[in-house]
Amino acid sequence: MEASVVKLKEAAAFLNKKGFLLPGSSSGNISVRNPNNPEGMIITLSGESLDFLKEGTKSFCEVPLSNRGYEEHDSQSVDWSKWDFKVHGLDREAKSMLIPGKTYTMNSMSETKQGKPSYETCLHLGVYENIRGANAVVHLHSPNSTNFACLKPEIIMQLRKNCEASFPDKDKTNIVPYINVARIAKCGPILWCPHFPAASNELHEYVWRALKINECIAIILQNHGVLTIGVTIMEAAMVAAEVEQELGIILDTLRLSGGRLDCLNYIEAQDVEWYWKNISKGNPWEKLHSK
Repeated sequence: MEASVVKLKEAAAFLNKKGFLLPGSSSGNISVRNPNNPEGMIITLSGESLDFLKEGTKSFCEVPLSNRGYEEHDSQSVDWSKWDFKVHGLDREAKSMLIPGKTYTMNSMSETKQGKPSYETCLHLGVYENIRGANAVVHLHSPNSTNFACLKPEIIMQLRKNCEASFPDKDKTNIVPYINVARIAKCGPILWCPHFPAASNELHEYVWRALKINECIAIILQNHGVLTIGVTIMEAAMVAAEVEQELGIILDTLRLSGGRLDCLNYIEAQDVEWYWKNISKGNPWEKLHSK
């Protein structure tokens, strides 16, 4: 566990240096798949501040992937068969994978010998249990990602139309316009998750399904924050940094231009496909599964 904790702390220090962590705040959580136990993970403790982690391993705990103690709480019932996947970031094939009318509950992870794991542990569990190759998860409430996540729905829909202009022949899964080839090349499309209660099973199930079905490694959570995945915790942290920087540029541009963006057109966006094929030897999702 000690070696993994060192890497987690290095990633937290990197994110803090970039200014993505609110000083003294306990928001956000990071984790890695347990290298000594593929059926478990190591995650920050509940209430832990990522910008001031304790000495040794006292800020983290080990959680088995099967540790799913659910509390009964009032929770909305989601009829997935009626969900508008095209608008919310899942393709039509998702319908057959979601259970109509299934009601989920808020999760409450049981205590471990090191302490109580993060309140949003199930977000991480869903990734490790269902996405092969994902060995690390970063979930932040960083400034630009959270600001973007709070944009009005009509602005989000307009941004989606901008994405369609760049890749009209692709599934309409992306929510962040293509304005920077370098960002797309490094972290791929960024998905959008509609609002669900924090720590609810609805949220964690939507997130891992959206990532897996659309083969993406980053997703914005409406009115919440951002989640990224990677082969290593530093890779996931660097993807989060790319997303944060890109969203900051978009927010500044929207503010300065009265809500208008100059996005890449279809021909310009093809540079990304060339880069994935000839330079990086695969897109971010393919690289996630090639190591």
